[in-house]
Amino acid sequence: MLWVHNIYCPIDFGKEKPSLDDIAAGVPASLRKDFEADFKDEKFAEAMMANPDLAKAWTVAHGNPTLRKNASLLEKVDGLLKNKNVTDVIDEEALARIISTKFHPEKTSPGYGFVNLERHLDNIENFVTNYKDVPGFEKMVNDIKNPYWAMQKGVTHALENIRAYPPASVKKIDMTIDEDGIICDTCRFDLEFD
Repeated sequence: MLWVHNIYCPIDFGKEKPSLDDIAAGVPASLRKDFEADFKDEKFAEAMMANPDLAKAWTVAHGNPTLRKNASLLEKVDGLLKNKNVTDVIDEEALARIISTKFHPEKTSPGYGFVNLERHLDNIENFVTNYKDVPGFEKMVNDIKNPYWAMQKGVTHALENIRAYPPASVKKIDMTIDEDGIICDTCRFDLEFD
């Protein structure tokens, strides 16, 4: 009998699946028990087997027991960890705090300015990648890292709305704005346009 393997078939007959020990090698010993417990979840285990790099993302998301088993979220976190624009300004510890913030509901809360966590992480990536040359960038990054509810409410709203504006059109972010004789020296999350 002759077998011909279709190159477009997703099954890789020559590749051995990694073991739990292989995948967990990058997980700190203090978190290993939780990782092994989460690995009992079939969907989580499948995601880890398909992409063992997600173990590092799981470590970052560990503080949120519900979301740390969400494969889609882990893929987003993995992408952020591999994006130098993000890691240059937001370290793993700050990213872990953002994910653990209890004020980031999984679902959008109408009227409160929140978006779901994956959208918020998309917005953070968009902001740090595209707006790094705009005055006020550093202040906004500091606010992104701040886990307090009022700050996160403002940050999620600002990051969601700034997406609509090309970086070249934004003159200042979160700065003292003097417009038509009205000076606002506490304008957090406001934008000044060219």
